[in-house]
Amino acid sequence: MAQRFFLLYVLLQVWGQFPQAMDLEIEGFRPLSALLIVAAIGALRIVEYRRKAPLPLWMDSLEGVALVGVSVLLGTQDSLQPLLFAMAQFRSVLASLSRLLTIVAVFVMLSVVPTAVGLTDSPVDGGAVIGLIVSPMMAYTVRILMLRGQRELAQQRMLLEEVLSRMPSAIVVTDTDGAVTFANPTATRITGMSVGSDASGLDKLSLKDLNGTPVTLAVATRGGDTHLENTELELVRDDGERRRVVVDVQPLAEQIPGASGVLVEVRDITDQRRYEEHLHHLASHDTLTGLPNRLMYQQLAAAVADSGEPYAVMLIDLNDFKAVNDTLGHHAGDELLQGVAQRLRQHADPTATVARLGGDEFAVLLPGADETTAAAAAARLTAAFNAPFGLSTGPLQSHGSVGYALAAPGESARDALGRADMAMYARKQEWPSSHRAAPTLSPAIN
Repeated sequence: MAQRFFLLYVLLQVWGQFPQAMDLEIEGFRPLSALLIVAAIGALRIVEYRRKAPLPLWMDSLEGVALVGVSVLLGTQDSLQPLLFAMAQFRSVLASLSRLLTIVAVFVMLSVVPTAVGLTDSPVDGGAVIGLIVSPMMAYTVRILMLRGQRELAQQRMLLEEVLSRMPSAIVVTDTDGAVTFANPTATRITGMSVGSDASGLDKLSLKDLNGTPVTLAVATRGGDTHLENTELELVRDDGERRRVVVDVQPLAEQIPGASGVLVEVRDITDQRRYEEHLHHLASHDTLTGLPNRLMYQQLAAAVADSGEPYAVMLIDLNDFKAVNDTLGHHAGDELLQGVAQRLRQHADPTATVARLGGDEFAVLLPGADETTAAAAAARLTAAFNAPFGLSTGPLQSHGSVGYALAAPGESARDALGRADMAMYARKQEWPSSHRAAPTLSPAIN
């Protein structure tokens, strides 16, 4: 912009030489020759502007000789002072410092030497000479400071863009109409938003709160009643994948006075929630069988007991588990526990909770059960042991004892489990002692 301004300044000064030369009333070819030289110098400035760099240094010497010739042809150098000043200013926004100092020195000599050697009768204007030295240097200093500021600003912008590009959060800036004016790469990856997306692009984002209620993000970005501040939502991507995100919408005016639009931050916390759920699962479930563990069973049973709802508790214990471990090894014992857990889930009521309390002991919590329901459920669980279990060592016929207790009104879950344990122990005593010596290996099944 500064180069364009000073080029126009030079061309105006070149144009101004024509009426001034005509006013000198010099006859012959001298005025026309001087004007042609001045016009050529103006053309050279256009060439420099298009090149975005000064012409070779020897051209400055040639121009100096040509301007001396103009002074001689016109018999004065007063009219050249504004042109020299304009040319120096133009070079101050284009040339290096060493080149500018050379140019200024040449122009100062052009202002002094012709008078000093008697080529012209015009006296030397000291103020003009000082201005010819000081003004270009000031313009050059301003140019350097501006360029330095622009470089620092560009570096800060690059740093900001690099930081934003590496941020795990999606950052989207919209104007007052909801159109996207900025979106970092994470935003494009998570939401599909990019710079230039209109408000309808935000409307297309499928967002729901944790209760399943749809949330229209564009309403919040247009300054509507919807207020989102670190709000956890579910995002359904175009490919059908569901992601858990935290959305924060803040008006830019709250952070930057006079700014308009909003800043939208979307943080993908899907992996974090999955990890938390995994930790919760590990704390509440048995790692071998995947069933709820004793702690979770106690919490569920206590909740059912506190509700006043009738329920039944069934306790299952394997009759021959120690023999399996001793004869077939612990790996076979683990396989048997996994097989029993699967069978119990299959034979238990859909509303029942099957848990592993520890070792070879399992429990089933059946809400809403009466005596008939509990007895039928216990019979089905007992039948779960009828078929052999397929282990890596071969089919194994295992047995389990099932005892149940129907919770009395006001009875705690702990007491109900104790009575189920007594019933299970009684059933265990009914199991023939001849079967307790070793596990029964069934014939191979073809």
